[in-house]
Amino acid sequence: MLEEIRKQSQSTLIIILFGFIIFVFVFSFGAGSRGFREGGCGRTGVAALVNGEPVSETSFSFYYSQHLNSLRRRLESGKALKPEEKLQLRQEVLQSLVDQAMLRQAAYRSGLYVTDEERNDAIRNMPAFQDEKKRFSFKLYSLFVQRYLQTTTDVFEELQREEMLARRMAEIVQDTARVMDDEVETAYRLRETKIDLEFVKISAAKFASDAAIPDERVAEFLKEHPEEVKAEYEARSDTYHKPKQVQVAHVFFEKRQGYDADQIREKREQAEISADDLKKGADFASQAREYSEDDATREKGGELPMLTRELLSARFGNAFAEAAFALEEGAISPVVESDKGFHVIKALKIIPAEDHPLEEVQHDIARSLIRRRDANQKARAEAERILAAVKGGKKLAEVVPPVPEDQQDKPDATEGLGSRRSGLFSRMMPFVPGVGMNEDLVRAAFELPRDKPFYDGVFTLGAVDGLEEYLVFGVAERKDPDMAAFAEAKPALRNQLLMMRRYQQVASWSEHQRSRARVEVNQALLTAPERAKRGVEPIPVDDF
Repeated sequence: MLEEIRKQSQSTLIIILFGFIIFVFVFSFGAGSRGFREGGCGRTGVAALVNGEPVSETSFSFYYSQHLNSLRRRLESGKALKPEEKLQLRQEVLQSLVDQAMLRQAAYRSGLYVTDEERNDAIRNMPAFQDEKKRFSFKLYSLFVQRYLQTTTDVFEELQREEMLARRMAEIVQDTARVMDDEVETAYRLRETKIDLEFVKISAAKFASDAAIPDERVAEFLKEHPEEVKAEYEARSDTYHKPKQVQVAHVFFEKRQGYDADQIREKREQAEISADDLKKGADFASQAREYSEDDATREKGGELPMLTRELLSARFGNAFAEAAFALEEGAISPVVESDKGFHVIKALKIIPAEDHPLEEVQHDIARSLIRRRDANQKARAEAERILAAVKGGKKLAEVVPPVPEDQQDKPDATEGLGSRRSGLFSRMMPFVPGVGMNEDLVRAAFELPRDKPFYDGVFTLGAVDGLEEYLVFGVAERKDPDMAAFAEAKPALRNQLLMMRRYQQVASWSEHQRSRARVEVNQALLTAPERAKRGVEPIPVDDF
């Protein structure tokens, strides 16, 4: 997962530079999100100072949420990021915002600027602000900025100018990139030199057993491996320490940007009327469907997902969260005011907090670790058996029959005892079809000599939930590059390499500037659990 975060972070600076602000806000957050408004989770917060220039906490929250939600969509269902993975993502996003600030400052020093007309043209050409005839709609623009981004058009336009200025400086840095002829040829040879692997993947998950573990063995394991048990307990702390959660519904009356005192008073009165009707027995879901101004929940009777206090606070503020968590199941609150507006809240379901000390669960943890260890040993032994048979002169397909062709595309097709072929692939990407991303595997496969095409050992792919995956593999086919086709492929390949070099140029420039810049980072912002309590930790967008 940390590798996935690293891959994700490589695109962070480019995304920031090219200013996809509107699309991300609209499609990642939806109505009622924090956006770049004054207040919210970063009311007066500063994420970093770059040569004295502040990077706002609100900007950090936005970009962190964008990438966290992107990663969550890539994860398998039910999996979550570990605390250290969230911390790394926070560091990467904050670094990208620092880089953007340095680009903008360099642009000012170089005399670069963005005119009002250039900025306005960029905004007019944004598809999110165009009607069905592809014409700019000021009404749509104003609505999006005020309703979805929750700021004024003046603030948004200045933000857009800063984005464009940083981009302009990045383009100047990129223009120094060059690609030599020998580099193009080397890349062509790498791309067109391909191999086809035959392999069998042995997963310890296939050997996992729920058979009872004798108490004597558990006691012995606890005595011999107390630190391993403790480490597992700490690694799975979310399993053993669960905060209280509530599911609530709300009827929402929005305070929009720019409302005067009379308009705010009118919204409060509407909320009071709704609260009175509910006290008299009106159906809560019907009230929400008819009167609530929360587009994301109105049609669901105002229902929100099951959430912790921290996530409710991040979404609606502390006042909302405190009121929601003070309710008994089925109870309805009086009118609650938040930064966004006025709410009437109903507690639909409550899940109490759980706290299981190590002493209470250590025997269960030991049993789990014993089963995991047994499964790993059995899987390793099976992999060694297959490898020994191949070394003894048998073909892999004779030792382990191939997976039927109609089963090749199934995710678990190679996790049992079934050999298969990867198909031809190059070393340009650290990816093996049928296996996945693995830089070490690609390197090992391409380094196999022609006269000894089978890997002399059991290759460890890694562990999933502590259960190892092993690979026994060899090269079944090689394809050398067709140099006669190089001349035709050269222009397109040069352009691809130039794009990569341009990105690398900006990355190198940023690294050099960081070594000279005065950068002060708000370290408290990088301690995820604490910051979540202050409303920075974003919520999975699919929940809203």
